[in-house]
Amino acid sequence: MKGISEATEFLFEVLRHTPAFVWAILVALLTIGGLQLREQTLSRARVLVTTVSLAVLALAGLLAAFRFHWVAWLAWLAGGMAVFTFAAGVQWPRRVRHLVERDAFVVGGSAVPLLAMLSMFIVFYALNVALALHPDWKQDSRLALAAGIAYSILPGLLLARAHMIFASARTISRPKRRGRLIVGSEANRAQPPLSACTMHNSSVGFSGSSRSNTASPLTKKRTCRRIWSCSLIMRKRMPGY
Repeated sequence: MKGISEATEFLFEVLRHTPAFVWAILVALLTIGGLQLREQTLSRARVLVTTVSLAVLALAGLLAAFRFHWVAWLAWLAGGMAVFTFAAGVQWPRRVRHLVERDAFVVGGSAVPLLAMLSMFIVFYALNVALALHPDWKQDSRLALAAGIAYSILPGLLLARAHMIFASARTISRPKRRGRLIVGSEANRAQPPLSACTMHNSSVGFSGSSRSNTASPLTKKRTCRRIWSCSLIMRKRMPGY
């Protein structure tokens, strides 16, 4: 019981001495992450601002903890690339629709960004408390490696999210071939009804059999009669004949 009371007292002391800006960061992360739970319409600027601002926040946390420790930064870059590759490979987020007339994007809700933001805040809070109690841990390469990987998850996810959102616009804006494909109800409207009257061309094609019929004596005789009757009618209508 004594150990539990000491731990509780220590926790209260840590919470009491937490700066106000830390709680402001938590409120901002909860607000931004909560908005991702429902479907929303996003502009290009909003997608870029959200991605860049949270990536800068992760970089600031890593910089405050380990300054320019090369292991931390290398782990951050490698972890971010791995998370980006994985998220892009599974095509997350999948529910994305581009509104061409508004140049905006309809993105489906997901709990993944909120969980990633809360995870980053927990790492940020616990790491800063631990380094405040043990400043010599800033030189620990294993802790720098773990922190770099933890801080890389959220930027990698958000970068993959922005990539998939903007890729939906590139897919729709590909150049189309000449003509267009008529499908669905539009195809039904384009077709005439079954009861509509149809016209057939009685002219004979230029096949082998048609050429033989055209060259037959009976056909030549009928053609000459038609030409002769037409010439008589024209002479009667035109003066001077």
